[in-house]
Amino acid sequence: MLKTEGLPYSYLHLPAIPKVKKLPTILSREEIWRMLQSAELLKHKLLIGLIYGCGLRCMEVRNIKLHTQNAAQ
Repeated sequence: MLKTEGLPYSYLHLPAIPKVKKLPTILSREEIWRMLQSAELLKHKLLIGLIYGCGLRCMEVRNIKLHTQNAAQ
């Protein structure tokens, strides 16, 4: 729109969007222990331990893809 009106881009002044800076939530040892105890399957316990132990973020956890390989190959 600015280009078609012949106005320079410096003519447009957009306000800065405030960004809230907050620290991440860190679970206590008791909370982690309760999560591990509530998981029924061993694979769930392993995943919880791996995710927490590696300090993965939510988006990183969502991008995890599990692959299985046949041992008979």
